[in-house]
Amino acid sequence: MSEKRRSISIYHIRKYIDGVKTTTFEQVLKEGVECDVYEPSNADDIDFSSKLFVLTTPPKLPGWVDLVEDAFSELEIPETIQSNAALLIKIKYYGEQFFAITFGHGRFLLKPDSYDRNYGLKVALNIIYEYLEDISNYNRLRSVDSKTVAANVLQTRKQVDRRADFETFGVDIQRDLLRAVTGTPVNSEYWGSRISGRDSFTAYPEIDYSSLGQYCKEVDKAFRKKDYQTNFNWIDNLKVITDPELINKLNEKLIQAIKDKEQIELAVPDLVEWDKLDSFRLSFDKENTFRDVGDHLLVEYLNDALLEKLSMKSLKSNWRLESLDANTEVIDGWSLLKCLSGEIRVDNRTYIVSDGEYFNIQEGFRKELDEFIDSIKLSDHDLPDSEGDKKEGDYNEIAAGSSKSYLLLDKKTVRLSGKTSPIEICDILTDNGSFIHVKRKLGSSSLSHLFAQGSVSADLFLMSEEYRKSTLDKIKEQEDSSAIEEDDNGYKGKFSTFSISGIAPGDYEVVYAIVAKWNGRSLVQALPFFSKVNLRRHYEDLRRMGYKVSMAMVEVS
Repeated sequence: MSEKRRSISIYHIRKYIDGVKTTTFEQVLKEGVECDVYEPSNADDIDFSSKLFVLTTPPKLPGWVDLVEDAFSELEIPETIQSNAALLIKIKYYGEQFFAITFGHGRFLLKPDSYDRNYGLKVALNIIYEYLEDISNYNRLRSVDSKTVAANVLQTRKQVDRRADFETFGVDIQRDLLRAVTGTPVNSEYWGSRISGRDSFTAYPEIDYSSLGQYCKEVDKAFRKKDYQTNFNWIDNLKVITDPELINKLNEKLIQAIKDKEQIELAVPDLVEWDKLDSFRLSFDKENTFRDVGDHLLVEYLNDALLEKLSMKSLKSNWRLESLDANTEVIDGWSLLKCLSGEIRVDNRTYIVSDGEYFNIQEGFRKELDEFIDSIKLSDHDLPDSEGDKKEGDYNEIAAGSSKSYLLLDKKTVRLSGKTSPIEICDILTDNGSFIHVKRKLGSSSLSHLFAQGSVSADLFLMSEEYRKSTLDKIKEQEDSSAIEEDDNGYKGKFSTFSISGIAPGDYEVVYAIVAKWNGRSLVQALPFFSKVNLRRHYEDLRRMGYKVSMAMVEVS
């Protein structure tokens, strides 16, 4: 058969599947899937082993037919069948290696944990940027998929109408996980004009069946190169763990860490409206409620009987954290696994557990991040401690009332044309130009919201005259209100000192105040990993604008 260009999607099969060394093609297939199995008729003429697994669906009509068939009595639509296939290949290259080339929806014939994650991504990056020295040749990408881990997990695909460099796609290399790329390879004669890489690798080579063994070798050769590290070494800083063997180890370690009272804390995984929320409870203990979640270890809520029942099944499915309103009605709920936050070590490596997933941190990146967080200045402003059960709004009132240099702006928001959501100015404004943003708890979601609030407000304060005018109006209103409440006209004009026409950012400071049980811990020791990542990004953005930035650690008494 003559060679022609065709789309080839290929997966690299793991050396071990379900803890057993991969030696047969059948190990790769999902259990219970009944396929037609074919072996090559000319096996002696090729240098690799293979089997073709084909699943053909029964003939059926398209799903839209029942909507229109009564209205169109003469409609004749033939029943269609669909054939999905997986061609499994074994080659001798660095020992024995298995690959799967899928057709149609053939990837669903494979066990979900049978192939290596992100294999195709590294293959594609190495091929797209192979031997590049001329910077003008870096416009090679057409599409980029990324995942942002912050207050919410945001998965994004961005495409361009013509080839572009990586910076065009706006990926934040400090906190985004790169998931997939599509671009033009340097050697387009062999790979074709477009390739894509995620878990699988897809290209358009000129190929026939007898060349597939060599093709698998070329793909694996590309994977083993380190070309991607020239420009994309940061993708190894933080990776979602998908290896089932390692996940099993991490699951075991997580259970043991909870029992050993290590720092595995409960944290609300989503943003909540704290002023509407009255309390929390755990599904296995509905009689007892509590006001706070963050800053507590899970083990503090588990008696001896529950510790005996502790398992991954209970964390994933059986046990839940529930939020309640004042009438003890459930507002929301989350599996306990999704609410756990902490760091664990396996085989001398540090891993993060957050939002129900495990992440691997490259040690150099972790050290650099901690050093950065440790260098952030602590605020000079004297903020009072908080009582343990104080709500955020109540604390802000107390803190603002502790000094005549403070003006309460909590819940004072600004609406702008072109913005769908109201903008929070800050919680407390000082008479020397500090915008203090306050958030209770050390949960990643709450802190991500806190850091974003400070950045958005500061950016608009610098760039938008409309925002400055509206903000000035709000401040003057609150000055008048405080003057009446405190019977002190000294409040008037004390905080509304900036010009609508423009400000000098160096005259102002953004203060992030976190109210928590610090228990003698520093920021580095207490902040969740992803909160450190987000804090660094927002800190750098604010400093780039010209603002001063500091942190305030408010103790819960």
